[in-house]
Amino acid sequence: MTSETQNKPAAVLILPPDGKFHSPDIWSIMHRQMGGFDLIIIDHSRGAAKIIPAMANAAVTLIRDDSRALGAQLNEVARGLSNDDIVFFTDRVLPTHDHWLKRLTAPLACGADAAFGRNITAPGGNYFIIEDIRRRYPQRGASAALTIDQCAIRRAALLAKPFPEEAVHDPAAVWCWRNGVAPVYVPEALAMQDSYLPLKEVMQNARAFGADRAAAGKTHGVVAELAAALRELAGDVGYCIAKRKPQYLWYPFLYRAAIHWGIHGGWMRGTR
Repeated sequence: MTSETQNKPAAVLILPPDGKFHSPDIWSIMHRQMGGFDLIIIDHSRGAAKIIPAMANAAVTLIRDDSRALGAQLNEVARGLSNDDIVFFTDRVLPTHDHWLKRLTAPLACGADAAFGRNITAPGGNYFIIEDIRRRYPQRGASAALTIDQCAIRRAALLAKPFPEEAVHDPAAVWCWRNGVAPVYVPEALAMQDSYLPLKEVMQNARAFGADRAAAGKTHGVVAELAAALRELAGDVGYCIAKRKPQYLWYPFLYRAAIHWGIHGGWMRGTR
């Protein structure tokens, strides 16, 4: 194990089966950082992702195997690495600038176990979802979420507290909740593409989120969920009026129902 390898982060690109990956888009940022990280690609896309040859050639490891739960696979990869820091990201994000990797890993050098980047919404996306992302990913504080889409974790912390090996949607979020890890906020490290999601996928993601909370042992209250839905709905209506979009006042009612009914349904499914 060389000091150069230890100090160079491992960048683990995970391709989930939603088929949204466009390798030229992300490679246009990543190739300018070659030499600054070791690239590992884990393809869980079931053939949906098209990886350009330049990216495949740059990868230290390319794994095409979706037969095991993602958490178990990531733990195995982490055990085999020599790098001190590991960045995890998926095709749902797009780096906004050349220094996103340094910004994500900088807090780890100062002793933090984990760091995450704020979601920067895609221009022209659904403005209700954009506002929701802004609320759910605050700039600082314990309420900030750590997700596999945009996080960096010290390898030592991950080896001491491995990802859950059962099938969960977001191993990093469950890892954070189970182990009481408070991730450090990193400003504007990655851009979210979720602001383009249709209502069906919003509900699917909410179900997965609810199931992961159940897997992490988080409790769930129907009354609290309903109160949150109403509170957020009021904010949506105010946001809509402030933006002078009264013709879209109907949408927040569907959007909030999709999120909170999805979270409740996912939590119920995860506790069975």
